[in-house]
Amino acid sequence: MKNVLKYTLASLCIVVLSATTMLNDRIVETAECQLKEGKTIEDVHAANSRWVEFMNANVEGGDIRSYVLTSRVGDVTLGKFTYVDSFPSLESWAASYKTHEMDAYKPIREGLQAAAECSQNALFESKQS
Repeated sequence: MKNVLKYTLASLCIVVLSATTMLNDRIVETAECQLKEGKTIEDVHAANSRWVEFMNANVEGGDIRSYVLTSRVGDVTLGKFTYVDSFPSLESWAASYKTHEMDAYKPIREGLQAAAECSQNALFESKQS
């Protein structure tokens, strides 16, 4: 069991690091998530698209991107996925959290929470080599 977890974590790190190298010096936040019963990955994409649109409209400078990673090899647990959100700077990432206080953010949050439950998250700084 420990080996499976170790290899799964290593695989996730490789995927995240591979994705971040394509993002050119950005702040990257990841979140491990599980679909809620009766929800689909299409529900996640729809809710996430609304989140991206909201963030880009409400965070100065925009250029916030988000990806939904689903495993094709390794841990292919049904309904498990990872959000990878990319921000142009640490200030942009911090400003995104300030939008959570806005009344207009409530339906965005509710849509995300209705589709999936997320547990672990991490914040990375990516530098292109």
